[in-house]
Amino acid sequence: MDIARHLVLPAITLSVVSIAGTMRYQRTAMLEALRFPYILTARAKGLTERQVLWHGWRNALFPVLTLFGLWLPILVSGSVFVEAVFAWPGLGSLAAAAVGNRDYPLLMGAAILVAGMVVLAGFLTDIAYALLDPRVRFS
Repeated sequence: MDIARHLVLPAITLSVVSIAGTMRYQRTAMLEALRFPYILTARAKGLTERQVLWHGWRNALFPVLTLFGLWLPILVSGSVFVEAVFAWPGLGSLAAAAVGNRDYPLLMGAAILVAGMVVLAGFLTDIAYALLDPRVRFS
């Protein structure tokens, strides 16, 4: 319980930055999706505004899904600053200490780990695309 209580502020700090950018990106994607002709057709068919927005949101979700795939490595690499401010030991502070101590093998290991997270995030994003969009198939 003590660890969870001390994790609240670092988690809020990391998430607030990504939430603000994601909200603006989602808003822009939704406004763009609502301009497509299928939205006009859905309104002409007599769908409720809630159903029309649902169809628009499903198509506006894909750019945001790509953004989520990019946020995972950014959150891990951005944790260096959060760990330094909150004195929380983690991968970020370990990598920062490796730079100061010129511990190149440890620094390369941290870089490989972050690069692996970039690849994993891209892979998970591609799988999510295939699950959410029936036009995309697994190959």
